[in-house]
Order: sequence, then structure tokens, then C-alpha cells
Amino acid sequence: MKKQAKNIIAGVVSISILLQGGMASAKEANGPNQDIVKDRQVYASTSAASFKDIKGHWAEATIKQAIVDGYLKGYSDGTFKPNGLITRAELASVLVRITKNKKDGSKLSFTDVPSGYWAASAIEGAVGAGFIKAGDAPGGKFKPNEAMTRYDMAKWFSQGLVRSEASFETALKEVEGTLLPFTETYKTGISKTQTPYIALARGTGLMKGNPDDSFGLENTTTRAEVAVMLYRYLRIEGSKAGSYRGLNELREVGLYGTNAVSLGNATWSKDSKDVVAPVYNIMGKKFIMKGKRGSFILHQMIVVDISKPLGTEERGIYGSMFDQRMGATFLIYTETTVTAEKKMKHSYEYLDSYDFLGGSVIFGDSPERFGYETVPRQYGASLEYKDFSDFLQVGKPRTIWTTIGTTYGMQWITAADGTVGTIMLNRK
Repeated sequence: MKKQAKNIIAGVVSISILLQGGMASAKEANGPNQDIVKDRQVYASTSAASFKDIKGHWAEATIKQAIVDGYLKGYSDGTFKPNGLITRAELASVLVRITKNKKDGSKLSFTDVPSGYWAASAIEGAVGAGFIKAGDAPGGKFKPNEAMTRYDMAKWFSQGLVRSEASFETALKEVEGTLLPFTETYKTGISKTQTPYIALARGTGLMKGNPDDSFGLENTTTRAEVAVMLYRYLRIEGSKAGSYRGLNELREVGLYGTNAVSLGNATWSKDSKDVVAPVYNIMGKKFIMKGKRGSFILHQMIVVDISKPLGTEERGIYGSMFDQRMGATFLIYTETTVTAEKKMKHSYEYLDSYDFLGGSVIFGDSPERFGYETVPRQYGASLEYKDFSDFLQVGKPRTIWTTIGTTYGMQWITAADGTVGTIMLNRK
């Protein structure tokens, strides 16, 4: 990667809206999910104690606070419906009330939002405050009565953050090619246009994954979930993008293919010409294996801090994507595309084929959960691969992840064209 280094290290909401007018009819809104909007009447009381269906709910405290702050209200039947859905019109109405973003006068015309629609003014305000763009309404249809999806939520909030602080606009560009730590990345795919918004939402902690490590792009969002996201967003709006380590990891991976600095506090050494040679230099480079067994291209080098507890942010943004083991140091995981030129019957012939980058199998169920390939743990007559050469066939490129394991001291790595990269991970 020949990109100039940048210092990226320094450096929602569910509601029964406060209605000012009556609800539009289904015909006015032209929305398909009429069951969501047929009973949108505000419950008169703003007392958290008035709602009979939030006691014991996992988001009870946040919902109560949102009611006290005047952000959320409930229904005329005395319920809040924490597990109910939130529509696009409802979210727009809340965003314009809670944001500090200044409206820039931008306007969009939506064919399904007539001037008399109850949320027309709020939707226009959300456009002016930067949350909603033309691309959010293909064909000019806003679909106000449709339930918000998790992806649309990520996109709207990310666009709001970009408006609130210029550094988020820079970050949004830098994460365009990043690796997202969700199961969809390798299983179903996440498009290039979707990646930046999901990355910004995940990197700031605004949104996280589901228990199965999926993001759930098309999943709808409950009123309780949106209440929680509201307060997360308010804490983030107007802050600096560089203050979020998870986002810094995603930015560094997007720019250079590794999070070595943002998580591993990496330092570099110099090459034979006395020029500082960061590991960034060798990303995307070709390497020749020992004994001319073949070659591989190094795509990504991901660092995880396995000294930190499982399931915590301290392990790094990719903490759940690889080995779920504990240790006293960092582990490095590499993604390479390997092409064998000689038949290798055993996996060790590949794994020790290049000093430092050879790596080993990634254990546990992470490869299966996330859908990426690693070296087979076993092979034999009754298994999928009779021997390693069935997995890594001569002349057929294969992209795999392996783990380098513990690293000590400065490492010098030389690509086939002579390019040198160096790396040493450090504890602060």
C-alpha cells in the first residue's frame, strides 16, 4: 500500500412522537407496514412509572431516563411497547429534537411525504441536520411508515456524526476498505457502500453485533434498542473521531491492512538504506515460500490482545473474530492468498514456509462462525481432505487465515521484490 501515513491515533431512537398534529392516514404515507402506524397515539403521562410493560426490561433504566428527559413517550393504553418497532418517520422526528447539528437549509422532495403528513417538517429537518441524504430514498420514496433496519440506523447516525465533526468525515473515507468484524463479511457479504457506515457505528461503540456476531443489516430495531442508541449517539456527537480506539483500528486496517499501531502500539525499524520501514510497506506484496513450494500474497495482518478478558473491547475490535483463548501477549492473524507450485502433503510444509509469516491453524469455532478459511486441523481418508495437497492444490490460489502466535522483538520481513517491512508490538 503506497498511501501516505496519517496520524489516526492522536488525534436512535424509539419513540411515540410528541405529536403536534394528527397522524396521517395510511394513504397519505403510502407505507406498507400499516400495523406499525395504526395506533400511534401518545400516552399523556410522561412519568416512567406510568408504563406497565417496562418493569424488569433489560433497557428499563434507559427508557425511564429517556422519558424523564422528554425524548420518548408511550401509548394511550398505558404501554411503552419496548419491543415494538420504530418507523423511519418516527426516528426522523426524534433526531431533529435531540441533535445539536445546525440545519444547513438542504431540502429533498419525497413523493410519499405530502406537505400535510404529520412528520413532513421533522423529515425536512433531519435532512437539513445531515441525517438523511438523497441516497436514503431511492426513486424519491422515503417510505416513512417502514420500520427502521439496523443498517439504515447505522447510516443515518453516521451521517449525523459526519455533520457534527469534520474528523468523522475523514474517518468515513478511511474505513471504506476495512475489515468488518461481523459474520456477514465472509458469509453473505457487505457491500462497499455499506461498509463505511457500519464501521463508523461499530468503531465508535454506537452499535455492536448480535450475540451470534452478526450485524443484522436487514433486522428491524426495537424501541428499547433505539432508546439505548439515542444516548450513545448524544455522547458521540461533536466529539473527535480519533478518540475511539475501535474506530482507529478500523481506520488503520482500511488504510494499511493492519491495526498494528492502533492496538499493538507497533514501532518500526529501518531497512538497509537507513529508511524507516513500517509493516505497511509489505501489505499486498508477494512472498516466495521456502524450497520454491509456492508463493503467497499478504492481504491483512490483524492484532488481538489476548491478555484481556474474552468479550471485552480491550481485546480489540477483532477480539471475537479469531482464537478465543487467553495469554499474556498479542497474537497476530494474517490473511494470505496462497498458490502452491509443489505438492505439499502435510500442512507443516506450508506453515513453516516463510519465517514469521508462516503461522499456524486458528483453533476453536471462530472460522466456522465467521465463514473464513484456515488450515485444516485434520485430514485423512474419511475426512474432507485426504491430505494437505487436496486442500492446497497446485496452481489453484486459496485465501486463508492463519495465526503467527506470540512475537518478541523487532521483525524484519522481506517481500519477493525486495520491499522490507518491520514490526515490533509494544505494551504501553
